[in-house]
Amino acid sequence: MNEKRRTKYFIVNTKVEIEFFIIIIIALIPIALLYFHLNSRDEIINDFNNNKILTCTTRELILEISKEDNYILDGYYFLKGKTKLPVSKCEVKKDN
Repeated sequence: MNEKRRTKYFIVNTKVEIEFFIIIIIALIPIALLYFHLNSRDEIINDFNNNKILTCTTRELILEISKEDNYILDGYYFLKGKTKLPVSKCEVKKDN
């Protein structure tokens, strides 16, 4: 009887541990993705403030943005006139 209980306890305990780790992984993945997204967004803002040229893509339109072109940073958007581009759609221009 004790051997059966021990076996049953081991099986249940193993299942609980596996489910716990799966739940922890599922909970941590969105947090990690959000962290890296915010980190890359801050790097883009720092590059813009350091007068680097950024390439922003919105659907089929590709724009080059810099402080020299009178773009300004408002929150997490680049503004020039009525043009409003989100920071997350931009990346540093590659020199060819």
